[in-house]
Amino acid sequence: MSTYRHRLPAFLLLLVTLAGLLAPRTAASRPLAPSTQPQDAPTIVINEVLAHADLPNVDAVELRNLSETPVDLSGWWLTDDDSRPQSDWVRLPQEALITGYGLYVVADTAEDWPFGLSEAGDTVYLFRPDPISGAPIRVEVMRFGASPRNVSFIRYVDAVNIVRFPLQEGAPTIGFANCDVRISTVQLEELMVDPASGGSEYVVIANVGSVAAPLYNTEHPAIPWKLVGQKSNGKDSDMFIFPEAVTLAPGERIIVSEVAPDLFRQAHNIPATVRIFGPLESGLSNTSERVALAMPLEPELDGSVNFAFVDEVAYSNLPPWPSVANNGLALVRIDPTRYANDVANWRAAPPLQTILSGRVDLRTNERRITTDQSAVPLLGGNSPALVANSLYLPVVNAYRCPFQ
Repeated sequence: MSTYRHRLPAFLLLLVTLAGLLAPRTAASRPLAPSTQPQDAPTIVINEVLAHADLPNVDAVELRNLSETPVDLSGWWLTDDDSRPQSDWVRLPQEALITGYGLYVVADTAEDWPFGLSEAGDTVYLFRPDPISGAPIRVEVMRFGASPRNVSFIRYVDAVNIVRFPLQEGAPTIGFANCDVRISTVQLEELMVDPASGGSEYVVIANVGSVAAPLYNTEHPAIPWKLVGQKSNGKDSDMFIFPEAVTLAPGERIIVSEVAPDLFRQAHNIPATVRIFGPLESGLSNTSERVALAMPLEPELDGSVNFAFVDEVAYSNLPPWPSVANNGLALVRIDPTRYANDVANWRAAPPLQTILSGRVDLRTNERRITTDQSAVPLLGGNSPALVANSLYLPVVNAYRCPFQ
């Protein structure tokens, strides 16, 4: 009798547990929140984005597989705002497959995306479903600025494995191998970010091209270029707006100084043939900052103007950036034919060499930065495998690189 009394509670507990497991459950009415934890090393990355498209081109996002293993993309999502309801995200179809080292393109060919990528700058989020819960897990996020018409952004990995998205040279290559980074002939050449005591900060801007370069919108001459820096909160800050009708002659270098131009010229004995502009609205940070040359695009219907960053660098006072702290040296660009926003293309050098004694060819002394990044093969631009399993049909202005 005592044995039965001890076993009864356990038996009842078992019945309650089974009833709970077998009871019908009501599905959650709200979508599962995205995970804020990205993959540590995703094999699928955003490789190219076209956000300022005129027909026959359309908004498009190109994905790339960095591994040799095909990946099932069924049910993956794209959105430009991760707070947007998931019903307004672009969902990849079932049986979507990206081949090893291949490309997969999602494009608004039917003009049925719930959102549009902004020519003024936007963000692209890539999510995959959790295999257990189905909740979206963020794979990658790409932020980009304003872009000229029918010019795409491409993925660029610098010497220390920082991923950046500069403008691409030439036409969009959606569905094919990317071309090179677009290199402006007007470019940042020297930054004095931590001058010696009594000195002042400055930026040297050079026209390395063979023709004159206007620093204004040629269709709207009253809209000039800008030199853009950053506020302490990371927001863009106009450091200097160029006067109207400024044009750089081939090979010309100008200075934008922290102090009044006359004071800078006198302090550094700058020849009268060198134009000096200023003063800078805000100084250069001696720790880290992004500095960019911003070109005005065509005015919008409401009169607003977007500015595309045609040349930029995000420098730092931390290694592997060369030290320019308390030593009177400036950050100087090494190779004008290479992308500026890469630590491997900058070195420390005595200030104003190109102004006072002509340009010093620094490419022979290029700093070598070791990295464990390995080259990732990609099928050739003429291979039809690149556009297999693609939602993007080739259009008139999608090209293979190099252009024929």
